[in-house]
Amino acid sequence: MRARPRMLVAASFASLVVGALGGVTAPEAQAAGAVVAPQSAVSTISPMSTPLSWNETKANRVVEIARRYAGFPYIRGNNGPYAFDCSNYTRHVYAQIGVHLSPKPNIQATSGPRIPASQAQPGDLVWWPGHVGIYTGNGQHIAARNPTLGIQEGPVYGNPVYIRVIPSGMGF
Repeated sequence: MRARPRMLVAASFASLVVGALGGVTAPEAQAAGAVVAPQSAVSTISPMSTPLSWNETKANRVVEIARRYAGFPYIRGNNGPYAFDCSNYTRHVYAQIGVHLSPKPNIQATSGPRIPASQAQPGDLVWWPGHVGIYTGNGQHIAARNPTLGIQEGPVYGNPVYIRVIPSGMGF
């Protein structure tokens, strides 16, 4: 039996997931403006062979991976790969660089030391009670926001807690 290309398998799986969740197929969802990710967007990233510092590797990788999901839908309790809630989104992104987080936002808030906003770096978690996202720098964060907005990048609001889950020196 011939193996199907990865893209076709991902699209078929997307049809199954989207159909099970909302009664529509992936092509119908795409026609309505939804994004169906190719397999390459959701696969695990292979580690680089050269160890580099925090700013050169992990932070940039976290933000890069997180931005790949901009426009994906929010579905409460869903853990991907085609729709997420806030904490499963951050969990999925960090897992791709080998950092394993709880699926609960309040437990993610204890995943590392709290740092002042003035010391926040891209890749840090941004936590509010019951909600979590990823700091992308320059006062911005990306998060699975709600069923209307889905995953979007935008300004940090209110007074969140910043959590450093990737310690300095944690290179590949």
